[in-house]
Amino acid sequence: MSFNFRTPPSPAHLILPLILMGIGLLSASEHLNHQVQPGESLFALALRYECSVEELKTLNSLNRDVLYSGEELKIPLKYPDSHKVQSGETLSGIALKYGIPQEKLISLNRLNGTNLNSLKELELIRPPLEGEVWTVRKGDSLSWLSLKFNISLERLMQINLLDSSGLKEGQLLELTPPRPQVITLEKGDSLWKISTLYNVELSELMRWNQLESDRVFEGMQLQMYSVVLNLEEEDKKERSEEKKGFPADPEILMAQVELTPSLYYSTPTERKTQPDRNYSETDLDDPMNNYLQASRLLEDFEQASRALPPLSRKLRDFTVIIDPGHGGLDPGAIVASSDGNGNTVYVVEDEYCYDISLRVYRDLIRHGADVVLTVISPNQVIRTTEDASLTFVNEKNEVYNDSKVNRFVDAWPVGNAWGLDQRKEVARLALRESPGNKSVFISIHADNNTGDGKGTRVLFHPDEKDTSSEDLARQIQGFMGADSLSRAQELRVLEANPADAAVLVEVRNLAFKSNAWAIRNEELRQDDADRIVKGIVSYFK
Repeated sequence: MSFNFRTPPSPAHLILPLILMGIGLLSASEHLNHQVQPGESLFALALRYECSVEELKTLNSLNRDVLYSGEELKIPLKYPDSHKVQSGETLSGIALKYGIPQEKLISLNRLNGTNLNSLKELELIRPPLEGEVWTVRKGDSLSWLSLKFNISLERLMQINLLDSSGLKEGQLLELTPPRPQVITLEKGDSLWKISTLYNVELSELMRWNQLESDRVFEGMQLQMYSVVLNLEEEDKKERSEEKKGFPADPEILMAQVELTPSLYYSTPTERKTQPDRNYSETDLDDPMNNYLQASRLLEDFEQASRALPPLSRKLRDFTVIIDPGHGGLDPGAIVASSDGNGNTVYVVEDEYCYDISLRVYRDLIRHGADVVLTVISPNQVIRTTEDASLTFVNEKNEVYNDSKVNRFVDAWPVGNAWGLDQRKEVARLALRESPGNKSVFISIHADNNTGDGKGTRVLFHPDEKDTSSEDLARQIQGFMGADSLSRAQELRVLEANPADAAVLVEVRNLAFKSNAWAIRNEELRQDDADRIVKGIVSYFK
């Protein structure tokens, strides 16, 4: 199997190749080739292509961590392009195996019915890889490519600037957008700069945006295609098709898949579970070193998040401060629970709250928001949970997301008044950079209080003059499920908070065994994140 790839115009558009849900893995021999660019690392490539560093090293027989500019690496692929038909197989069985409706396989392979006869290979529906370019073959049509890659005809025509559906043999078609549909100009941007960055003719940009001159201004929105698609209407159409039993557009499927789960800049703990309440692994030598490392990791994670297909534009021009509870010297609650087999396991609050915070962070970005974390980790991004009987280990290495405070050797996050005020200081600095933006502050915790019920608690600081925080709390609480509630409570991190509205979300109550189990479950942590994001979107709406 081989693929052609174009070079994206900027690092912000390096989208992760993601797994199409329901499709099996390729054999190790199937791969794509990547030419190493200056400054690229094994970690960055693993994050971009959603594989592990070890997979890259094994596939390329590497015994070193350094990459050389210009060398070519093999990148493992994780979904098949076609299926080799074996004796005795049926079309319905193959359709079930790959999660593709049988009717679509019939159309894609131009079959007269369900009989495979002497067919040796069956084309499968799959998402295109970012940057993939298709060379049109004899007999290809735009509608066939639309079916093959589950992309709408309109979108294919848009990204290739086509004004008709006719194709020519040998023609090159881009399968993923080389640029966003709309961009907002920043200070210092010019039309010439944008045309150069995205490889678009200046005259075309002017024509698409009905400009009489090349003068533009900060905050101006530019259409980047000749055809403007209503993405929200497309999303409605895709959801409708999904209800009928058809798979959604690959972009929607990809949106549900996690970013690379467990990649580290530094060596992760060798322990697979928290052994007791008192155990911790510390990296508390130099806050500035941890801050620089955490900033690089978060930058990679942010780029990967921005490169995912957008969920909407509903939060454009809004700022959200995400405050992962505890961290650094303060692990929060460490709760004894059961693994279901009679063994005691320990759940560390700050480790799980940071994971949920990153999930919220990623999906808010995909709604168009500007998002800032108050506390960041030098070695963690979103993590998978292979076995809920294993728990995240207490790692004391997080830092405040503020370069100034990390110049001091004792600047680690703590749970006292000074430590809580630092979180508000991070928010204040972030909001100073985006004056006039509507903003919210969301602190994410997991309670450990037997008297407070199993449901989510969304807390706001009492303020008789301004009900914004209360409104935000009620919006989020409305999405958090049974037994959830919102209430006023005097909390220092919320008092005199610089954001327009500020709440603290006790996502789970770890005093209850069912919740201590649920937070260890990756799918349920994502569900918690989804609910919080929906509440924020609803509040701004």
